[in-house]
Amino acid sequence: MSTLDPLTCLLTTPRRRESLLHVADLPPVTGEHADWPDWADARLVAAYRARGVERPWAHQVEAANHIHAQRHTVIATATGSGKSLAIWLPTLTRILGHDRSAPTSLAALQRRPTALYLSPTKALAADQLAALGELLAAAPGAPGDRGLTRALHVTTCDGDTPREERDWARNHADVVLTNPDFLHFALLPGHERWTRLLRSLSVVVLDEAHAYRGVFGAHVALVLRRLLRLARDLGADPVVAAASATAGEPDLTLARLIGVGREAVAPVTRSTARQGRRRIALWEPAPLDSFEEADDEGLIDDDGERPWASPAPLEDLSGVPDDVPRRSAQAEVIDLLADLTRARVRTLAFVRSRAGVEAVAAATNERLAGGSRPVAEAEDPVRILEAGGRVPVAAYRGGYLPEERRTLEAALRDGRLGALATTNALELGIDVSGLDAVLLAGWPGTRVSFWQQAGRAGRAGSEGLAILVAGANPLDTYLAHHPEEILGQGVEVTTFDPSNPYVLGPHLCAAAAERPLTEADLPLFGLPDAGMLDALAARGLLRRLPGRLVLEPRPSRAAHRPRRPARHRRSRRPGGRGRERLRARHGRRGVGRRHGSPRRRVRAPGAQLRRRLTRGGRGDGPPSRRGPPERRRRWPRARTHTRRPGRARAPRGRRVPHERPLAPAGRAARGAAAGAVGTGHLGVRAGRGDQPGHVVRHPPAAALRGGRERRARPARAPAAHHGRVVVGGGRGAGRRARPCAG
Repeated sequence: MSTLDPLTCLLTTPRRRESLLHVADLPPVTGEHADWPDWADARLVAAYRARGVERPWAHQVEAANHIHAQRHTVIATATGSGKSLAIWLPTLTRILGHDRSAPTSLAALQRRPTALYLSPTKALAADQLAALGELLAAAPGAPGDRGLTRALHVTTCDGDTPREERDWARNHADVVLTNPDFLHFALLPGHERWTRLLRSLSVVVLDEAHAYRGVFGAHVALVLRRLLRLARDLGADPVVAAASATAGEPDLTLARLIGVGREAVAPVTRSTARQGRRRIALWEPAPLDSFEEADDEGLIDDDGERPWASPAPLEDLSGVPDDVPRRSAQAEVIDLLADLTRARVRTLAFVRSRAGVEAVAAATNERLAGGSRPVAEAEDPVRILEAGGRVPVAAYRGGYLPEERRTLEAALRDGRLGALATTNALELGIDVSGLDAVLLAGWPGTRVSFWQQAGRAGRAGSEGLAILVAGANPLDTYLAHHPEEILGQGVEVTTFDPSNPYVLGPHLCAAAAERPLTEADLPLFGLPDAGMLDALAARGLLRRLPGRLVLEPRPSRAAHRPRRPARHRRSRRPGGRGRERLRARHGRRGVGRRHGSPRRRVRAPGAQLRRRLTRGGRGDGPPSRRGPPERRRRWPRARTHTRRPGRARAPRGRRVPHERPLAPAGRAARGAAAGAVGTGHLGVRAGRGDQPGHVVRHPPAAALRGGRERRARPARAPAAHHGRVVVGGGRGAGRRARPCAG
């Protein structure tokens, strides 16, 4: 931490002093301590003392007593006032009071109290997991023991958690850290597998409660009510503990989130934690002095036009002075961040976009290096920090890997990282202590976000400076010239509407799928009567049973899937090759396989003939619509009688009684096998077992080819071997020849 005044380091020129419009000094606050509650677990108190907390603040004890007394509680104190201790002290004490070695039955062990922690982001849940791990490991114990880590099982469970860790969390975890998305998409639909956690649920922690506003807040409110409904049906009676540093009317916010009356929520709003002096500065960028600066700021068109001024100096222009072009907030933040980094003032710079974050970090590093190194050739700051090096300025935004974010946060805490340009990803309660200054590039949109970002500086009782750099829009200019609109007003009330029918309707269907809805559930979801349930039942979404409503099962997707023509359908066996199921258009079904099938199946009579006749005699079906034309799959070509009998098996057709006995081997057999092309022919087929041979009648080739004839190849006579006839040299060529009746 720098010993110099951060604001003094910036006011070095007359133009800088003119840009500073207003400075508000927030006086320091002397803390008020209290004794540890009598019901607190001694091991947990020892762990807090090992972490440097000798005595808690008075508001922490007040909130902990409310939670321990099974009252819904919301803590709305300043940033860095220790809200986590007020929540985890009674929660972990209740879990530790149920010793794992005491129960004598599995049912008693499964009744061990559990807790569920919900945060808007995964990063905040990971930060809480690290803080809880350090707290439990700090508990005194035997040499080599890991403190309370064996007595308490804490884990995160979200969309990135592997399946094995989810199974472990369902079966063993005492505290599960997750987010509302996972609660809605995974935990509540599969609540049967989370029965152990839900029926022993004692505390639901809702961190950063001010973030749940608008349509998102309505969704989260209904998800929480579904969670409480399931837990109560399983015999649990959980208490909800919410925390927020900037929430207007916090008790009303929590009451609307969980569907209870305002009088059922105990608010704790007076902070008794020690705070250092904080200063809030409003900064307006200086006007542009020359057209060169205007060109750098992008205020001159590509064709060289200057629509906003004449060649005269800007100071000589008539009109309102505030209307002259000024530097952008991003360019001003780059200069201020570079000066604060040179003075070794640890700073956070909040920028509105991810691209702006990268641009601010790269431009600041280039300016600190004297412009000798291009921005594109800068090394990756994360790799330098992982190797143990130092980096003046780095970027922090969404999209980074969790390991990269943890590296940047750790380097900012231990001083190896001088400054950080970030989006609102660090606005929430991630514990980044020891910061001296915060720069805000433009108005963040709400007073809630402003005080959240300004509260990142001066945590843990140290002094802090927050500078709001006004942007080019009129709202920023107005707020910079009217500080009372920021400093003299309270934060906005969190606004959301859980009774929105477009949000409430789907959640009612989801609740009916989890547990049947009854009349007793109407007050929980804010319904005055069963009108909406009747409307959902009339639309076929809910089904009314005696005394309850359940979700109407949706029809299978196969019922609405268009089916292929009946004459050919594809199917695929597990681990095998594709096959074709051929269906006759009338009556019986013929089943056939493509060549290469490991097992033969006999086709029904006439199936092959019907297929060949419906395909124009060539067996060519419609090409597949996938891939280029040259790679499209075509149907296998049907074998016709013009193939040589010694090369391929004669086609299977309808069997007819033989009119005359077949000759043994010789010219008669050859003529019978060849047949006539124009009028059809009788093919030879060997007999099976004791059955005599038979004749297969085939249609003319012209009929099979749709009227196109083809010259018949000279047929080779069947091989004669001691009065036996062998027909075919294809797939069935290796079979034993059968005697032919004659």
